[in-house]
Formats: sequence, structure tokens, C-alpha cells
Amino acid sequence: MNLDIIFPIIGVALLLFGVLHEYEWRRRIRTSVVCTGRVVEIHDDADDGYFPEIEYTSGGDTKRFRSAYSIPPTPFIGTDVPILVDTTSGDAEMYNPRARLNFTIVPIVGGLFFLIVGLATMS
Repeated sequence: MNLDIIFPIIGVALLLFGVLHEYEWRRRIRTSVVCTGRVVEIHDDADDGYFPEIEYTSGGDTKRFRSAYSIPPTPFIGTDVPILVDTTSGDAEMYNPRARLNFTIVPIVGGLFFLIVGLATMS
């Protein structure tokens, strides 16, 4: 396999990941309302980081979910945090702009870098 193609492939993969994450983020924002939840537990996964379990009330029912995005520093137990609650499915996620930076902007910038460098060095 020609090694010159590896950088552009990595660049395209990172770009796709970032664009798809941004699309999903915008879809979630369009179909959700911002509410407040309370951190009731913290799941410490040694390999992946810290994920808060958040409790909130919707339609008179108390619900819980484990955030998929939280990274250190995680909110402390008992802390109120903003969440997005999907009005169609009832699913919720912690509203964390830092997740958008990490999973959208960084992959897009990195993807552009890999793509430009890869294309510039191809023989």
C-alpha cells in the first residue's frame, strides 16, 4: 500500500466524524428544550473518564441518564447542570459546549490538517 494515501484517508475520516457529530448536535438542539438536571452519581471509567448520572423531572416523572459526553472536570454530586431533553423521544443529554469543541471542531481542524498535508506530500 502506498503510504502517501494514509494522511488523506485519516483527514477524510476525521472530517466525516466532525461533520456527522455537528449534524447530530444541531438536530438534537432543534428538537430539544434546555432544562436543569442534578448530578446524583459519577461513573468513573478508568479508560474513558468520568461520566455523571443526571436526574431530572419531565412531565411529572423523575428520570435518570448517564451522560455520554462529560469529561473531567466532572460536576460534583448535587450540582445542577443544564441538559437537553428531546421533545419527541424524551431522551436527554448534558448540555456541554466543551463536548462540541472536542467532538466537532477538533476533528474538523485535524481532518483539514491531515488532508492538506497528505495531499501536499503526495508524489
